[in-house]
Amino acid sequence: DLSAVKKTIDELREQGVTDLRDYFDHHPEAVQACASLARFVDLNKRSMEMSEIANRADFLENYDFGSETQSLATFKEELIAFAEGASVHENEMPYLTPSGKMKYDIKRVSIPPAFAENWSRVLVSFTDITDRVQAEIELKGYSDRLEEMVADRTSQLQAVNEELEAFSYSVSHDLRAPLSHIGGFAEVLNKRIGSTLDEKSQHQLDHILTAAKQMGGLIDDLLLFSRMGRVEVNKTKIDLEQIVKQVLGDLELEIQGRKITWQIGKLDLVYGDPSLLRQVMVNLLSNAVKFTGKQEQARIEVSSEKGDNATVISVRDNGIGFDMKYVDKLFGTFQRLHSKKDFEGTGIGLANVRRIINRHGGRTWAEGSPDGGATLYFSLPNLKKGKEK
Repeated sequence: DLSAVKKTIDELREQGVTDLRDYFDHHPEAVQACASLARFVDLNKRSMEMSEIANRADFLENYDFGSETQSLATFKEELIAFAEGASVHENEMPYLTPSGKMKYDIKRVSIPPAFAENWSRVLVSFTDITDRVQAEIELKGYSDRLEEMVADRTSQLQAVNEELEAFSYSVSHDLRAPLSHIGGFAEVLNKRIGSTLDEKSQHQLDHILTAAKQMGGLIDDLLLFSRMGRVEVNKTKIDLEQIVKQVLGDLELEIQGRKITWQIGKLDLVYGDPSLLRQVMVNLLSNAVKFTGKQEQARIEVSSEKGDNATVISVRDNGIGFDMKYVDKLFGTFQRLHSKKDFEGTGIGLANVRRIINRHGGRTWAEGSPDGGATLYFSLPNLKKGKEK
């Protein structure tokens, strides 16, 4: 690292140090000089610290390549390999210090150009990478544990999905069958003896029929909500304006006799799954129609605004509205801000909207006030340039 060397030299010069010995000793890397393949000639302070050498003179006198220790034998092999043609011989070297600490260095063996002809000097530098290697070992451990956690969580999610499938089957078969019997027999009784019942009995029978119908609607909505989490999302460019027109056509019977002013703005093209986004608009527009039911002159607006990263679509109405302190409940399952007596529903429609938009990578939110109407928003990420179909 030449910048570190330059910084060290500059600091020494500021201190008045000019001796080459001091530069050598203050070099930030451990450096050792060898006379050919025979013996050490010198080593700096950093090298002494890394090798835990206390006395340089004793070391240089006694530490000879003639003693065939494993480390020296290996070092001789490296020098010979270097002599056979490598300009710089570099390798990562783990070693155990005399005190028993495990260290890791990058060792570089080279010959200064001035000594290349007769090999009278070989330089060896060491860069301590112990912290980096230990961090890599720890990171590998974290990575292995993370893989185990992901595998475990995937297994848990798989089990949950299987349970959800079993629940959906139970709802669609085990619950629907007895419910059909209740509704069917209640209808038969109503036709057979309805005219002979007193007012209280007739009211109770009507209540059974209504409850059976509501339960059937709740089961349908639950199954739809369950499917929305598993259905594949097939995205393409969509004319949202055309989808809104189709949904309004489906709502004709529901709004017959109502005074509703529709304001459909110019809607931007969006990117998403046509069938799923159609379900979103069905829920939002039906919701607006329902909650403007007590207005003599209802007004419902649909508009969009395209931003740099996403397009925001809004559905605004002048209906009953809601208190903003309950806004977090609005898109939850089975959450109702108004009584069933005033407004029918299962409390799942807006939860489906949120689930669909989440699967598109967008978000949902709302604004409103009591008796001041409400505006429901959802955003869809824009298609990146170059990926248009």
